[in-house]
Amino acid sequence: MLFRSSQVSAEISTDLSERWLHGGEDYELLFTASRKIPERIAELPITKIGLITAGHPGLVLFQGLPLEPKGFDHFLDSAL
Repeated sequence: MLFRSSQVSAEISTDLSERWLHGGEDYELLFTASRKIPERIAELPITKIGLITAGHPGLVLFQGLPLEPKGFDHFLDSAL
């Protein structure tokens, strides 16, 4: 996981659906940036969803609770 290898943790503090974090479709680009938004992207509609912190490496909090690492499997039969 990127947070663990970067020795940081993250706090996601928005009303995102957990499906957006683990789903198989692309809804919106999620990225990190410094607090000062670079001029070249300042005009884009950017929504802050959380913070990168110096907490426990690899820990990601979603709405105050640890976020379980999941992935999306396009071949998984959801009816099972």
